[in-house]
Amino acid sequence: RRIATSLDYFHGVSFVHRYDNGMNLKRAVRNFLFPTALFVTVLGCLIFRLRYQAGSLAAGLKLLAELCGGALCVAMFVHTCRARSSLLWPVFFTLCMIVSDLGAAVIGEWTWKALAEPEFDFEALATYMEVDVHSSGKRYSDAGRVYFVAGTRVEKDAASCFVNERTYCIAPIVRGAGNSSQNFFSSGIDCCDCPVTTWRCGAWE
Repeated sequence: RRIATSLDYFHGVSFVHRYDNGMNLKRAVRNFLFPTALFVTVLGCLIFRLRYQAGSLAAGLKLLAELCGGALCVAMFVHTCRARSSLLWPVFFTLCMIVSDLGAAVIGEWTWKALAEPEFDFEALATYMEVDVHSSGKRYSDAGRVYFVAGTRVEKDAASCFVNERTYCIAPIVRGAGNSSQNFFSSGIDCCDCPVTTWRCGAWE
């Protein structure tokens, strides 16, 4: 008596596709929905605030989504082999899942590093209102947004610059006729001439 092996699953299985319009529509919808769901889930785990606040949880959800996607691929292959059907759709489905996962990972990491993480870092900083430029700047070392009292301006005539491939600009922030102790500065990149004759950094008007 012949001993059955795992290779028996592939006996009679081919890549020749049998056309069935109703079944093909279901497969097409399935091959679109599941990869799309995987893409959205992985991308969301990589770029949303959850990663910033609970990185381990976001990584766990991403891994869970990938494991579920892998399980679906395996289940499709097993079902197809047992039914002696064409392997065309399982292979196509698996490729779609792989492309969705890799695409979401690449786009998500780039978006996180370039856009999301800097924005979340900025939002985590403190906001100060009605700040007097004569006060010590050490009190506002954790500032992300600073709103100065009325009459505060950028002293463009006292601006300085430094060129190292790009132009780095800085000017003191003063009130009234100026102050001897300069605690706050406005800065920018490529927004002034060097030597400084024009100033275009921020709301410089």
